[in-house]
Amino acid sequence: MTDTLILLVALLTGLALAWRWVKRRETGEGGDPFVDGLEAMVRRDWREAARCFKRAAEADSDNIRAYEQLGRVHRELGDLQRAMKIHSDLTVREGLSGTDRSRIHLELAKDLRKIGRLREAQDAAEKAVQADRRNVAALVVRLELFESQAQWEEALSTLKVIESVSGREQNQRRSQILVEQARCKMDEGQGRPGRILVKDALKLNPTYAAAYILMGDSYLSEDRVEEAIQYWEKLPFECPERADLVFDRLERVYFESGRFDEMEKFYARVISARPERPDAYLALAGFYERKGEFQDAIRVLESGLEKVPGSLSLARLLIRLLARACQTQQLVDFSVQMADRLMKKARVWRCRSCGHEGDDFHFRCPSCHSWESLERPSES
Repeated sequence: MTDTLILLVALLTGLALAWRWVKRRETGEGGDPFVDGLEAMVRRDWREAARCFKRAAEADSDNIRAYEQLGRVHRELGDLQRAMKIHSDLTVREGLSGTDRSRIHLELAKDLRKIGRLREAQDAAEKAVQADRRNVAALVVRLELFESQAQWEEALSTLKVIESVSGREQNQRRSQILVEQARCKMDEGQGRPGRILVKDALKLNPTYAAAYILMGDSYLSEDRVEEAIQYWEKLPFECPERADLVFDRLERVYFESGRFDEMEKFYARVISARPERPDAYLALAGFYERKGEFQDAIRVLESGLEKVPGSLSLARLLIRLLARACQTQQLVDFSVQMADRLMKKARVWRCRSCGHEGDDFHFRCPSCHSWESLERPSES
């Protein structure tokens, strides 16, 4: 209900702005060019916004905001040289407040970043922070620039400042930085210090898939296979949406040591824990297929389709295996069943706002009452 109210307010605001703009065009009313420019930005009419801000700047050469917004608009239009020139000229103006100076250097940093001059962008972002140490937007850009250049220690230091200024911990972002910092150390042959950083990352964010993968990879590089397996096997239970990222790794180490049955048991545990996800069914069926055990693979896929009846991935693999197993009648029956299901799905209308499904079309969703939100589901 809250989302619907917000959407309604935004819609009414947009209509009011559009009506005001049309009336001005009809009556020739001048208005405030700066406000007109902001309204044009809301409409994403960048060329109109540029004209308005240019008029505002010409009318008052001390209107720093008009020049600043004019530079932003030129950046949106792809005229990066002009955007950079406008913002660069503003930085040398006298009498700027710390807040204004910080904001202008931040815009210059964004210009330079977009043009690919990252070192200069970093310098501009640093000046933005120095001018206003509580400018979180400037701190975030500085953080992103450090990350883009793999300067992980500086990124971590900047994140700590952001957390202090904003009063909010950002454990997910901190864990991401720690893992990348660890990756750099491991690439330099510092496996143990790198793993200490990854363990710190997992304390902050126990569901971060990259941490489990990196820990396993690091242990495997030192031939510590059991420890690698330990971390890889944790991943499907902690972050099931990324489970398939470790299946190939585990199969490889289990196969190389001749422990085929343990791989089968592992897939069974994953399926038991997360029966609603198709990944492990697909992996186990593929495992049986490579062993030539088509009936077992078919059984797994049929079991998976009972739990996840809408999975096209499971259905496609089952069709292929039925064909390989020469089970013609079962293949025909299942193909007809899938065709009927897809035809039924194609006739369904789904609300993109709340997910409500029904056979009849409504201009207003009968569940969440959103307007014009019913559509046919994707056939993918």
